[in-house]
Amino acid sequence: MKSSIEFIARALLIHDAQVLLCQNVRHKYYFLPGGHIEFSESATAALTREMAEELGVRVLVGALAFASEELYSSDRLHHELNLVFHVALVSRSKAAKPPKLKSKEPKIAFEWFSLSQIQTIDLRPSTIRSWLSLYPPELSAQWQSGIVTSTEK
Repeated sequence: MKSSIEFIARALLIHDAQVLLCQNVRHKYYFLPGGHIEFSESATAALTREMAEELGVRVLVGALAFASEELYSSDRLHHELNLVFHVALVSRSKAAKPPKLKSKEPKIAFEWFSLSQIQTIDLRPSTIRSWLSLYPPELSAQWQSGIVTSTEK
């Protein structure tokens, strides 16, 4: 069976207790915005690039908020490492309501959700959903793994 490992930089963009999520339009599940880190590209540069490509916005990438790993299997084995960073939009007013953000790609859409709604939606990976349900965490950065190896059983 073919296998792959992917490194993904994701944005934690929170405005007035609402978090920006990206939806896979075809499969209807949600995830934090961002995308794959390319070879020799830093995680923060990848996140800046992905936010510009997908939303047409400039962001300031802050501190690492959370890191998680997941292992998936369907027609191939897939190991995913997510690095979630605090981000802020550049040149946005401090309006009470979060800004309406439109996708530049037809396969995805963006939507704001209150942090209290996190447990009611299909947010992937599940480690990020669990972490967001506790937001704000006491520690500045946290690590979670959805992988159990033979030495951890």
